[in-house]
Amino acid sequence: MLVSVFTLNCWGILGISRDRKVRMQAIAEEISSGKYDLVLLQEVWVKKDFESIRVVASSVLPYSLYFHSGVIGSGLCVLSKFKIIDSFYHQWVVNGYFHKIHHGDWFGGKGVGYCKVVTNEGIKINVYTAHLHAEYDTNHDEYLAHRFLQAFDTSQLIRHTRYSGDITILGGDLNTEPGSGAYRMLIHNTNLNDAFVSKHGTRPDYLGCTNETLENSYTPRQLRRQNHPGKRIDYIMFSSSNAYNMSTLECKNPLPSCVPGQGFNYSDHEAVSTTFEISLSMTDESRVVNLAERSRVLHDGLKVCQKALEKLEYRGSAYFICFLASTVLSIFLFIFVTMPMFISSICHSLLWLVSLFFLYMATVWNMMERNGILSGFDGLEVNIRSLEET
Repeated sequence: MLVSVFTLNCWGILGISRDRKVRMQAIAEEISSGKYDLVLLQEVWVKKDFESIRVVASSVLPYSLYFHSGVIGSGLCVLSKFKIIDSFYHQWVVNGYFHKIHHGDWFGGKGVGYCKVVTNEGIKINVYTAHLHAEYDTNHDEYLAHRFLQAFDTSQLIRHTRYSGDITILGGDLNTEPGSGAYRMLIHNTNLNDAFVSKHGTRPDYLGCTNETLENSYTPRQLRRQNHPGKRIDYIMFSSSNAYNMSTLECKNPLPSCVPGQGFNYSDHEAVSTTFEISLSMTDESRVVNLAERSRVLHDGLKVCQKALEKLEYRGSAYFICFLASTVLSIFLFIFVTMPMFISSICHSLLWLVSLFFLYMATVWNMMERNGILSGFDGLEVNIRSLEET
């Protein structure tokens, strides 16, 4: 049996993503071509876009699911040729910052979407799609712990739900490059295979890139001038139960360089498609698990969490000092500075709002983030102890 999977970050942010409506229509036409059995999309943040894609593709992908979450929706959706018989959405505990509006990850209530589909042959496929927190600044990655723990949460979810199906497929914009901590967590804590590596091996970095590529019309000019080929951060990963064999026949970037008749790409990301061959296994041998690599990445996760907790303690103190400073300034202006009533009211209101923001960040938000990281830290420790006892 052959199963074709397609994943794409659609870059569908209302009012920000350029050429959105034309691109969404082109994406709908591509996935309605009948070439794909499972389609996993990210950043479909306008509900009308999902509805239009769903309608256009319904003749070949009659089953679909949008994962609602957060303020603007998770942006994740699945379209399937096969019947969807189960689903749920798991929102990650640590998920960016609400005041970083220009990043926006928090507003999507990011997490991992899961659905189970069953083929005409009766094979049950557990399908997961996710969009991990973006990096934004490689040299100062303030979201490293968030992304690492999102990968750990996702890997734990897959580990504990995969046995209800015959095949496991994870696809999406994972915002992590091969060899990085989050990537290794998803591979080694689940024993998943990277379809690109399965088909092409460890090829040079410029092959299979899916973001900030030289050919993409939405790649910033300053990056193009650096002549950097881009990075591979969008993936299709897979595994099978002992009852089935699963091999990668094809893994590629399937979309043309431009939307037909237009001078721009389908998205600021490149799509990834993979064709799998699934057959009954003639043996009952268990899959080999690299316990050493799993232990190593779990320990790496502990170190990342420890550093994050140290930074949280510092940030909590800094926010509290800012709260005290803004409060003192407000009192000082009220007592010693004379100004018109209207201006005075505005200044004091703004200062008190700023003070309350600093107090909230120093207390409520700091504790929420701390507990989220501690939850992941405890989970990592439990897994490490379990490994050491085996």
